[in-house]
Amino acid sequence: MPVVASLGISAPAVAQTALGTTSEPATWIGGTGTNQWSNQNNWTTVSGGHAVPLVIANFTGLATIGNRVVRDQNSQSIGTLNFTAPLYVLSLENGTILTVNGAGFVIDVPANRPTVQVGSVGSGTIKFNNASTGDLAKFVIASNGIFDMSGRSTTTGMTAGAIDNAGRIIIANSNASSVGNELTVFGPYNGSGGAIYLRTDLAGDGSPSDRLAIDGSTATIDGPAQATGTTFLNITPGPNSPGAYTVADGILVIDSTNGGTTADGAFTLAGEVRGGFIDYRLFRGGFDGSNPDDWFLRSGFNGGNGGDGNGNGDGGNGPITPPDELPPEALPEDLPSVLPPGVYPIIGPEIATYGVVQPTSRLLGLATLATLHERIGDTLAIGAPENDGANPVNSGWARGFGEQINQHYRAFADPRTDGYLGGFQSGIDLLRGEWLPGHRDVAGIYFAYANANVDVTGLVTNEAVTNYALRKTGRLDLNAWSGGAYWTHYGPTGWYLDAVVQATAYEGSASTTSASLSTNGAGFASSLEAGYPIPVLALGPGFVLEPQAQIVWQHVSFDDDNDGLGDVALGSTSGASGRLGLRGRWTIISDGGQLWQPYVRANLWHDWGTRATTTFSSIDRVPLLKEGTRVDLSAGVTTRINARLNFYAQAGYQFAVGDTDGHGREGVRGDFGLRYTW
Repeated sequence: MPVVASLGISAPAVAQTALGTTSEPATWIGGTGTNQWSNQNNWTTVSGGHAVPLVIANFTGLATIGNRVVRDQNSQSIGTLNFTAPLYVLSLENGTILTVNGAGFVIDVPANRPTVQVGSVGSGTIKFNNASTGDLAKFVIASNGIFDMSGRSTTTGMTAGAIDNAGRIIIANSNASSVGNELTVFGPYNGSGGAIYLRTDLAGDGSPSDRLAIDGSTATIDGPAQATGTTFLNITPGPNSPGAYTVADGILVIDSTNGGTTADGAFTLAGEVRGGFIDYRLFRGGFDGSNPDDWFLRSGFNGGNGGDGNGNGDGGNGPITPPDELPPEALPEDLPSVLPPGVYPIIGPEIATYGVVQPTSRLLGLATLATLHERIGDTLAIGAPENDGANPVNSGWARGFGEQINQHYRAFADPRTDGYLGGFQSGIDLLRGEWLPGHRDVAGIYFAYANANVDVTGLVTNEAVTNYALRKTGRLDLNAWSGGAYWTHYGPTGWYLDAVVQATAYEGSASTTSASLSTNGAGFASSLEAGYPIPVLALGPGFVLEPQAQIVWQHVSFDDDNDGLGDVALGSTSGASGRLGLRGRWTIISDGGQLWQPYVRANLWHDWGTRATTTFSSIDRVPLLKEGTRVDLSAGVTTRINARLNFYAQAGYQFAVGDTDGHGREGVRGDFGLRYTW
C-alpha cells in the first residue's frame, strides 16, 4: 500500500514532514498556502535500489523543495515528482535532480499569480517529460541550474511566461530521430550568461531545427516578449546534417513572432558549428534584411560587393548547387578585397589543419627512410675490420636527424605549415660478406622514432563573413614509430645499389580552437637507390663525382575519427618521390693516418600522385595537392675516428622550384651519426 501523508494547512502556515523509509510510492494529499520540505534527510528513502515516486495531489500554493527530493541510502537523488492537480508554483532551490511527470500542466500559473520566483531552478535540475508542460510560468535558472525538456516529443512544444537564464536550457533531444523541439516564451527572456542547447539538421535553407520562440501574442505581468542580455547557443548536428550552402535566410533557430523582439547581441554561438566541411554562423535578421528579430544559421555568403554580413550584398550569381568536393584551386592565390560574384562556403580552421596531416606523415616517412649517405654516411665505403678468423664482424649504427618544416600546399584553404621534425634511428648489420671478388653485401634492420610538430596557417571565413582571411588555424603533433630492413651492395669500383623497406605506425592529434582529431594510422615505404662514383683526377687524386638516382614509394592510411564536430576521414595516399643527385666527394688522409671524406651534393626531387583528400561526414571531400619539385643542396663528411668507430654528419637546405614555387617545402635539414664495429 502507498504511504499517505494527509495534511490540511491554511496559509501562511508551513508544513514539514518526514515520510520515513519506504519502498512504496509516497503520496502527499491536500493543503493550501506555503508548504516547504527542506533538509529532510529521510523524507523518502529508497530501499532495494528502486526509485520511489512521490505523488502530490490537490495542492494549491508554493511548494519549495530544499536539498533533496528523493534519496536512496547513498544520498543519491533518483526519484520522481508526479503532479496530478493543475495549479502549482514550484521552486527547486538546491535540489539535485527533479523529474516532473504528469498529465495536463505541471506548472500552471494564473494571470494574477503572486510576484514570487516561480519555477526557480536554483542550482538543481528540472526535467520535463512528454506529458509535462509549463504554461505562463516564470522560470529563474541559476548559474548551476538546468531546465531540461529534452525528454519531450518533438511534436509538441512547451511554453513559459518569462525566463531569466543564468544556467542551461536543454531543448534538444539527442535521442530523437528528428529535430523540432520548441520552447515558447510569451514574456521577457533575459540571458544572464546562460546557454540554450539546440539540435539542428545542418543542411540548406529551411532545414528543421529545435527553436526558442519569442511570442508577443499573450500579455504577461512580467513585461513584453523581448529577448535581451547574453545567451550562448550550443548547437549540435541533427540526424540529417550533410552540410550544404545556404543562399537565402538559412536555418531558423530563434523565432520572433506576433510582435516579439530580440536585442542585438542577445544570442551568440557557444562554439563552432560544422556540417560536412562547411561551417555555420549565426545571423540576426533575414538575408535580404527582412525578419530583423529572427536569428538564422547560414553557411554560405555571396561575393560581389562583399555585403555587410547582414545580407546587404549585391546578390552575387544567385543560388547554386553546392559541390560535394572543394576544388583544390578554387581561390586565387592573392585574394582580392572583394571576391568575384558567386556563392562561397563559410569554412573553419579544420579545412586547413586536417589537410596537412597526410603530407606531414609522408615527410616523416621519407625523413626516416632517407638516403644511404644520410643514414650511414660513407661508413661502409671506407671499409671496416673484416673477420679475424673465428669471430664474425658485428656492426651497429645510430643517427639523429632533424628538419625545418616550412611547407605550402595547393588546396582550397591554402594551408601552410611551420615547425620542425626530428628523430632517432638505430640499426644493426645482420649480414656482411663478399660473395664475389670485389663485391660486398651488407643487410640489416633498423628501428626509428620521429616526431613532427607544426603550426598550421590557412584561409578561414572572416568575422564579417564577406571574404577569407589568412589565420593560424591549428596545430599538428604527429609521432611515427618505424621499423625497416635494408640491403646494400657495393661493386668493385665503389658503385652501390641500396634497397630499403619500412613500416611505420603513426599516432598524434590535429587540433583547432574548437576540435581535436586523433591521427592514428600506418604507412609503408620502399626505396631503391643507386650511385656510381667516377674519378675526376683534375680535382685531385682522391676526388670522385658520383651521379645518384633514387625512387621512393609510400602508402599512408589513417583511421577515421570524430573530432567533436563531426566525422572526419583522413583517408589514404599512395605516391612516389624521385631523386636525381650529383655528389662530389674527396678522400683525405692526414699525416697521422686520419681518414676524412667530405662531400657536397645537389638533389632534384619530384613528388608524384600524392593527392590527399579529407572527407567530412562521409560525404564532403576536401583535396590537397602535394605534387611538386624541389632542390636540395647539402654538404657532409664521414671520418674514421679509429679502426672501429666512424662518425658522419650532413647539413643542407631545400627549396621549391619551377611551377611549384611557393607550393612546396623549404628549410634547413641535417643529421649526424656513428657506426661501431666489433
